[in-house]
Amino acid sequence: MLIQIPTLILAGWFVGRNLKSNMMQDWNEGGLPGLFISLVFILFWMIPRWLDASLNETLWEILKFTTIPLLIGIPLGMSWFRMSGFARAVVWTNGISMLVVVGWLYVSSPIRVCNNYLVNQQEEFGYAAMILALVIAFFWVVFLFFGSWKQPIITTGDDLH
Repeated sequence: MLIQIPTLILAGWFVGRNLKSNMMQDWNEGGLPGLFISLVFILFWMIPRWLDASLNETLWEILKFTTIPLLIGIPLGMSWFRMSGFARAVVWTNGISMLVVVGWLYVSSPIRVCNNYLVNQQEEFGYAAMILALVIAFFWVVFLFFGSWKQPIITTGDDLH
């Protein structure tokens, strides 16, 4: 779950980022319609029932491998640079908080949430999801404070003229 699904989303994101079709971009004003499509399908694939189905049934596995890149990654890639900085910040903060909540759910649940994983495997996933959320939050904060658009911290004497 921590490798395959993000990789599928990232693959679709790279395709969507490089799409230059005017017809497809016209409907995506400000990036919010594409973001909405992505969020609907992200929420769908966060339900443990559908993750289990994708491991047990071939049709659901095919749906996972097609809908995640096509209906999450591509719309997100098409929308990302069209959204305002505030909208992107909202996406980052919600993504980080969702990782923490899902991780906590998998760690604290006394029963198996997904039928295809043992309790200790779901706990390992939960801890890994929370650690990943902390790592993403750390790098995001570092980028916000020390990103390339900021002025250099150390200046030379030439900048004072």
